Order: sequence, then C-alpha cells, then structure tokens
Amino acid sequence: MKPANFAVAVFAVVAVYLVYSYGAALAISATSGDPSNDPSQDGQMNNPIDDLQAAITNASSSVTVAQDQATANTNAFLSMIGYSEGADYNVLYGGSTFSDFSTHPNQAITAGNYTSTAAGKYQILYKTWLYLSQKLGLTDFSPATQDAMCIELITEKGALADVQNGNFSSAVAKCAKTWASLPGSPYGQPTHDIATLASVYESAGGTSLG
Repeated sequence: MKPANFAVAVFAVVAVYLVYSYGAALAISATSGDPSNDPSQDGQMNNPIDDLQAAITNASSSVTVAQDQATANTNAFLSMIGYSEGADYNVLYGGSTFSDFSTHPNQAITAGNYTSTAAGKYQILYKTWLYLSQKLGLTDFSPATQDAMCIELITEKGALADVQNGNFSSAVAKCAKTWASLPGSPYGQPTHDIATLASVYESAGGTSLG
C-alpha cells in the first residue's frame, strides 16, 4: 500500500480556507449516477462542516503524540481503510481497474447485490467526489487527491484527532457509517473484525492506544 501524502491534505485545508474566504461557491449537480440501492452513498454525503480550517485546528490542538507519530498514525489509518475496502488507487467497485486519474471514473458497476460508482483506494462515490472537489478545490482523482478526500471524510466524522492520537477503535467506530467494510457499519455488507484491521494498521506503522 502507498503511504498517504499528508502534506497534500494540509495544502487542501489551506486551499479550501482561501476558497471560502473569497466566497467562491459553486453549485453541485444532484445527479450522481448511483442507484438508490448503493448502501454507502448516504454515509459519504454528510452535511459539510461550516469551517474546515477550524475543524483541522481543533483536531491538531487535541493531538497528544509527537507530530511525526501523528502523521504515521494517519498514514497507517488510510492504509487500513484501503485494505478494508479491498482496493488501491486504481480499483473500481467490484475489482476491475481504471487508468485515467484526471477525473473520477463515474462508472456504475453492479457486483453482488449492489450497484455503485465507488472508485479508488477509499472507494469514493462519484457524488462524494463532486462534493469534495468543490469543497477542497481538487479537480482530479490522483492518489494525492484521494488521500486528501479520505482525510476530509475522516474529519467530517470527528475522527481526525482520534486517528492522529492512535485511538484506533474510537476512530474506526466513528468512520463505520462512511466505509461499509468497517466493523459496526450498518449497511449489511461484509465487514472485517477490529483485530484484523488493528494488525494491518500497526503493520503500516500506526501506534494504537486502543
């Protein structure tokens, strides 16, 4: 698994702060291409927080570990999500791959009992990509963009400080409504047990406090 580009995520925070400061609001189409039986579309479309910069600042002020360990924990948590979702940066829902990272693939694929546009390492839905692209000022679907969007989804769940501090179980519980493969997810899809995911997280360099 590739390590997350945490610096890009910080850049994204600054970018969205500037966008908000200048009042550049863009309308997002409500059409996602996702059929209503996609079990994860609601989890990835939470109402946006009012001030992303404040959320990141608040999370950072709650970090109780050294910055290098906070970064390592974040990278490891992202690797764990990729493992749990069974995906990498070029993987579509169902397991096929794509090669064009200039935009989200937006391919509605049926696999098993579900149809989804989920794509990339964190299986981001097309409608989520539209929303986060506007919010973060990111326009492609490169690995760095996928990492930044994943961190934003974690932030919106109020889990970033837990991730940075190594409060692994708490962070997983808060993110379970966003990623259907995490334990505690309500969507009825197969999930991984917490012990397996903790092992993956620690193997990727994360330190868990519980």
